[in-house]
Amino acid sequence: MTGCQQSDCCALFDGVTKLYTLFVPRLGAEHELWMGKIPSFDEQFQMYKPDQLMYTEELPKQLSALGHRKCHAILNIPEIPNQDMQNLEIVNDLQPMIAELRIIKDAAEIQDLKKSCEINTNAFHHVMSNVKAGMREYQAEALHQYSFLNQGAKFVSFNAITASGANGSTLHFVNNVNVIGENQTFILDAGCEYNLACSDHTRTFPTG
Repeated sequence: MTGCQQSDCCALFDGVTKLYTLFVPRLGAEHELWMGKIPSFDEQFQMYKPDQLMYTEELPKQLSALGHRKCHAILNIPEIPNQDMQNLEIVNDLQPMIAELRIIKDAAEIQDLKKSCEINTNAFHHVMSNVKAGMREYQAEALHQYSFLNQGAKFVSFNAITASGANGSTLHFVNNVNVIGENQTFILDAGCEYNLACSDHTRTFPTG
């Protein structure tokens, strides 16, 4: 919803004032030593373009200032801990609403999706051109990742399925350690993520 990929951030959208506030952690020299340069406060403001940018330590005070207003929150996602909403009345879980909103893409999102699909198509061609009998199934996965990383996509959309022969009949085959045989069919089900847009293709092709 914000384009912010930094850990431990929160976003508050105020339906009364129409303001979007992004809360980012206050990170120090030790974090920078281990993780690299931290964007400055002003740089983060330019990157994410909120109406207001604050540190996460200010979030409780901001929530308290809302009084007894009704709010909507994302609930029950294990990897996203819920904030203490104090005296706010949570009237809706945002997950179903966000799922509906994700159906509608603006022009920039559509371009990112097309780019992700283009990169993934090229990566599939690379695998098809280079996979050979005698290789391990996981080496086909490595060929796919090598190609999309070289094109500027940084992450996989999901764990790839690279399955040869009868292994391709297992719907979510993960134990891809087998030697690829001559004149078998090979299934590649894989995708990459480009600027938060994910591609997902599945193709079956011969190994001979």
